[in-house]
Amino acid sequence: RELESVKKVNNYKYFYFLLRYIYTDKEEQEEYKRALISRITDGRTTSLREIDDREYFTLINQLEDIVGIKDKIRKERSATLKLLQKEFNVDTTNWNKVDAICLSKRIAGKPFRFLNIMEHGAVRQKLYSILSKGGFKARKKDILQELQIVIIRENTNKKSNINNQNKYN
Repeated sequence: RELESVKKVNNYKYFYFLLRYIYTDKEEQEEYKRALISRITDGRTTSLREIDDREYFTLINQLEDIVGIKDKIRKERSATLKLLQKEFNVDTTNWNKVDAICLSKRIAGKPFRFLNIMEHGAVRQKLYSILSKGGFKARKKDILQELQIVIIRENTNKKSNINNQNKYN
């Protein structure tokens, strides 16, 4: 009954992604998968579909350690944070500020903690592009100039509307 109440994982993409890092041969993958699952479940099963969430995440953690993906993501995060701190003067100890930048649809569209390895590279590329165009401050100046132009146009339109109303009165 305890096993019946435990939620089961339905999507195993990430597991197979990690497994392909270790073995490219399908037969070796299958053999290694069965042995690993048997060890995680204390011999209860060799089927990925029969394991619960807790066992699945234990399995994923072990594979991540073997592949070294945690070190890779740590290096990518570090590189992104260094760029934000050194080139953009962002206080990277304040996660709200880091997330505010990453949440921009032009940067990543999601919080920093949810970026994967490839997205970190893309974020840095976008940040370097912003940097080559003068950084965030230059963009703020452009936006302010655009706003001033819009305000001037609105004021001009209001004045011309008032003048037109005075002509007819």
